Amino acid sequence: MSRILTAMRSAGQPTALEGDQLFYLGIDGRGVELEIIAVPDDKRPGGLAIIHAMPTHYRRKEGS
Repeated sequence: MSRILTAMRSAGQPTALEGDQLFYLGIDGRGVELEIIAVPDDKRPGGLAIIHAMPTHYRRKEGS
């Protein structure tokens, strides 16, 4: 989880996606670029729930 939080901090402002999804693209503490999608957490007002986190190098392999 700390890798995701580090990447979210390094990403800066997220990009709004469809609905209430927020997209982050940032670097974790190991230097790995992560794509992260978060939504508002209905159990913690003001918090976010991570629904997707993946190193971007996997997506690049998919498209090859």
